[in-house]
Amino acid sequence: MKAFRIVNLFAAILMVLAMLPQQQVALAQSSAADFTRTSKYVPGEVLVDFGSTISAGQASAKAAALSGQVGATVTRQSGSLALLSFSPDANVPALVSQIQSTGQVYLAQPNFIYWSPEAAAKIQGKPVQTAAFSSKSSKGKTITIP
Repeated sequence: MKAFRIVNLFAAILMVLAMLPQQQVALAQSSAADFTRTSKYVPGEVLVDFGSTISAGQASAKAAALSGQVGATVTRQSGSLALLSFSPDANVPALVSQIQSTGQVYLAQPNFIYWSPEAAAKIQGKPVQTAAFSSKSSKGKTITIP
C-alpha cells in the first residue's frame, strides 16, 4: 500500500512538472527580417581573423580583449576566427576600419551574406528558375534537368 502511494505521488509530481512552461533559449542571431536580398552583410556583425599562426585559445583571448576595446560581444569563435556583434544599427564599414587599424587582427570584414538564386527566390515567394542542364550518365544516357 505504501509503495502504491509513492508511485502515485511520483506520477503527480511528473504531471505538475509537465504542465510548467518550458524556457525558451534566446538566439544571438539576426532574424531574416533584419536584412533583405539587397543587404550585403549582416547588420552589426564583423568577422575577424587573427591569423593561422596562433592557437584557438590565443585567438579566444585576443577576441575577448578586442571586443572590450571596441564595445562588441564575441558571438562565436572557431579556430583563429571570431564573430563580433555590435548594435544592429552600427556603422559596420567604420567598425571594420577601426578594428583593422588596431593592428591586432590579420583580417576584419563585415559578415557578408551570400545568396543562392534558389534560396533568394524562395524567400521572395517567386518560383525557382534555373538554367537547363544536360549531362551524360555513366551508362551513356542523357540526363536533362529543366
